[in-house]
Amino acid sequence: MQANDQLPPRLQKSIALLAPGTVLPLGLEEGEPMLLLRLHDADEALLRDPGPACEFKPTIMLMPFEGRTVGVCIVQFRLNSDDRYIYTTHYDIAEPKMYDAAYALLKMMRYNVVIATSSLHLLKSYDANFVGTFNPQLVLREAKAEAQNRAGDGAADTVFRGLSGQFESPFALWRSLEQIAPPHKKWLLKM
Repeated sequence: MQANDQLPPRLQKSIALLAPGTVLPLGLEEGEPMLLLRLHDADEALLRDPGPACEFKPTIMLMPFEGRTVGVCIVQFRLNSDDRYIYTTHYDIAEPKMYDAAYALLKMMRYNVVIATSSLHLLKSYDANFVGTFNPQLVLREAKAEAQNRAGDGAADTVFRGLSGQFESPFALWRSLEQIAPPHKKWLLKM
């Protein structure tokens, strides 16, 4: 655990701007996905050694929106297998850098998370430890081929916000997506 002023200025600014309880994809760092997860300050104890365990669950969606099919990859992270600590983000699969970061995350190998409060942070690497009946990267490629959103058009963001806004909590969204796309089965949802 270290003070946030030891981070690069752009990360310090991201932490200050990010609402507690959210996660932000930061792209790739040396080929591995990097994310920023902002805790509530009251949850600072999670940063203590050895730091929290982390698991993630992606759902790849193709959803109709304004007469076209929008592709989005929703990823939820849960700390210490505790449903009080679920954080949700999304990747616009039409945006090349976001697609690359999602593709790297769906290798289901290793990912890195900066877990931060307003003043302290922990940088931790995690192994995905995925056992499934399909290739997640192939599912993402298939979804990208079918998606009709374009990079920078904001459609994936609108779909994500519209979907997540229908649930009272990140836990409710987690359970709903788990029922639609079970953890070890194909995660592509077409609506």
